[in-house]
Amino acid sequence: MRFIAHRGNTNGKTNLENHPIQITAAIQTGFDAEIDIWFQDKNLYLGHDCPTYKIDISFLENFIDNIWIHCKNHAALEFFNQSN
Repeated sequence: MRFIAHRGNTNGKTNLENHPIQITAAIQTGFDAEIDIWFQDKNLYLGHDCPTYKIDISFLENFIDNIWIHCKNHAALEFFNQSN
């Protein structure tokens, strides 16, 4: 069984939803994490309602076995489809 921290939350909603620190902490605690990804202006971002926290692909690669990606815009979906 896998437990998935929605937006990195492990104990209810916080101000750090989708923040790289929150995602990292959830995974280090033993959870998987569902994350919201945007692709805009050739950059990847985490954020629910809008692109908020800029990340690079290495952040995702570090947690490849523990993240569940929710593409928030069509550009993000295209980015990941082209990566395969």
